[in-house]
Amino acid sequence: MANYKDLRYVFPASSIASGTISNSRLNITSFDDNKLVNDISTLALRQASNENKGAYNTNSMYVDVFQDATGVTGLTNTARTDDEFVASVYEIFASTATKLDWFSPRQNGTTVGASNYQVKSVGMGDNTTYADMVESGAIQYISHAKAQTTNEGNGWSHSGGNTGTIEFYADYKETKRFSTRLDISKNNNWGDINQVRLQYSLNGTDWSNVDMSGISQSGSVSYGTSSASSGGGLTSSSGTSAGLFSFNANSTSHTAISGFTMLGLPDFDARYIRFQKVSLHSAANNNVGGIYWDFYNKEKSVGASATGSFENNAITAPSSISSMGAIITYQDNAGTNALNTDIILKLSADGGSNYSTATLSAMPDFATGIKMAKVNDLSVTAGTSLKYKLEFANQSLSSKEARIRGVSLQY
Repeated sequence: MANYKDLRYVFPASSIASGTISNSRLNITSFDDNKLVNDISTLALRQASNENKGAYNTNSMYVDVFQDATGVTGLTNTARTDDEFVASVYEIFASTATKLDWFSPRQNGTTVGASNYQVKSVGMGDNTTYADMVESGAIQYISHAKAQTTNEGNGWSHSGGNTGTIEFYADYKETKRFSTRLDISKNNNWGDINQVRLQYSLNGTDWSNVDMSGISQSGSVSYGTSSASSGGGLTSSSGTSAGLFSFNANSTSHTAISGFTMLGLPDFDARYIRFQKVSLHSAANNNVGGIYWDFYNKEKSVGASATGSFENNAITAPSSISSMGAIITYQDNAGTNALNTDIILKLSADGGSNYSTATLSAMPDFATGIKMAKVNDLSVTAGTSLKYKLEFANQSLSSKEARIRGVSLQY
């Protein structure tokens, strides 16, 4: 046979009218777009996380990072939390706050004793040790500080002019979530407190300022029986994120305790809260000054189910789909969760009538502490109504806690 270089003379078209020729015979490598699709899905999840976006879809992808609950449905023994994850072991804080009950504190729904809350003052003579808050008749007060005149709030008093740093701590014995409002007042004596800083801490060592930039003031809070003198009470915040707020000056000695409700404080989680005296109205005066407060706390509820599941609201594909893929981001909040055993993903293209179970495989971490897993080209019953279903198994409080942080469907 002649050594023809032009294959048209070796294989005329008429000789291959039917059949197939394998890629290996033609030395052609099939194009696999999964790496590209996975990279795009990962970027979409990162962009949605960075921008705190709600669930959305394109012609070939759906993304949800649980910024809100609009994209999820069918939650069984699971919850989507304000910390933007879905889990069967979770803590959910109430959307509204209630005044902290100092003497009937509740931990996870159980009433505990007053000794679960302690206070500590610094710079007030020898009152430098922790002491339990106590109750005497109708008056609730701190055992080594000046008692207020009603059963509301807790008091802090001092004298000695504008020298030194005076702080007051409240140790709640457990982390709580505070927000919404703070009722704050002072008694109106000469030379009393002008500016105060409010800070919080999780460990009693590292302190953060409460951001005052968005607060507003509403109404009057009266803790005493006398009428408030002119100029009394909270007048303005200052220093914004520096945690500072100020009181009016008052030139008349008066024992009335009056103030304002501060609204719009940001949520903050704290075990310790402290006030710091920053300045007095007059450095020359040694009169006693005091502030009184009530904090508002968001109660939490805890869910802990060994199993659970949730789905997305179905999205409509532009054409019939018979294979799907997905990437999930998740967190081992406790223990180590095994893919396909403790975290199970199922996909459907017919609105959830038929689910195909995925075999998830691990990917490089999405971020510190946030893992990723993928499935590509999973065969599903053909349709245009696309859903995923994520299931939890073997979950246990403080032992094995999986948190799903994001889902990206590919179709």
